[in-house]
Amino acid sequence: MISNVNTAKTVVVGNDDNTKMETKNEVVITGSVVRKKKMTDNVIALTIAVRVPGDDIVNYPQITFYGEDSVEKIDSLIVISAEEKPRVTIYGMIQTRKKRYGEETRYFQSIIGKKLEFARTQMEIMTGIDGVGRHRATGVNSTCLIGPVVHKYDITRDNKRIGTILTLQTITEGKMNNPKVTCFKNASTVASRLEIGDMVCVTGYINTKEKRENGEYRKYESVIGTELAVI
Repeated sequence: MISNVNTAKTVVVGNDDNTKMETKNEVVITGSVVRKKKMTDNVIALTIAVRVPGDDIVNYPQITFYGEDSVEKIDSLIVISAEEKPRVTIYGMIQTRKKRYGEETRYFQSIIGKKLEFARTQMEIMTGIDGVGRHRATGVNSTCLIGPVVHKYDITRDNKRIGTILTLQTITEGKMNNPKVTCFKNASTVASRLEIGDMVCVTGYINTKEKRENGEYRKYESVIGTELAVI
C-alpha cells in the first residue's frame, strides 16, 4: 500500500487576506487493471477499466505512480493474466503541466496515484470479514475539486452554448495545479454564471477518449463535472 497524502491546503482567495478556503484535488477509481506499463524504475502506469452502476460506458483512465519504492511494490503485486484482472481502488489527484511545441503551448492533465489497495468484495465490505465473498466491489469513478475559478470558456455550436469549461486552481503539497473541468447540461448552466475568483466545489468523473493526431491515436482523460456549488 502506498501512503496516503492529504491534498487539502489553505490558500488565499481574492484580495481579502481574511478570506481563506481549503482547496481539494481528489480522484477515486475502483476498477480492474487491464494494463501495466513500467516506464522506468521510478515510474509505472496502470490502466483501469471502470464502469459505474447504471452506466453502460466503460472508461479507461490511466493512473501514474512515481517513486522507486511505490513502483517496485506495484510491479510485484499487480499481476495481469487473461483469466484475471486485479480489482483495485486507487486514490489520486489531477496534475497539470504545459509543453512547448515550437511556437505553440499545449496544456495537459493526467492522473497521479497516491494510494493503491486491492478492492474488497461486496461481502467483505458488508461484514468486515477479510477473504469472504466473490462478488466484486462496485465500480467507482469520482472526482472532487475545490478551488477558485481562474478561467472560464463556453463551448458553443450554432451560437448556442452546449457546454462550459472551467479551470480551477488547487494547491497540493505546495505545488499548484490548474485542473480543467468540462460541464454539460444543468452543470453548464451553473458554470456559465460563475465569476473569476469564485470558490467552487465540483464533483464528477473521469471520461476517456482517443484522438487521432499525426497518424497516431492518443488517449486523453477529461474531468466531467456533474454538480457544482459556490462555497
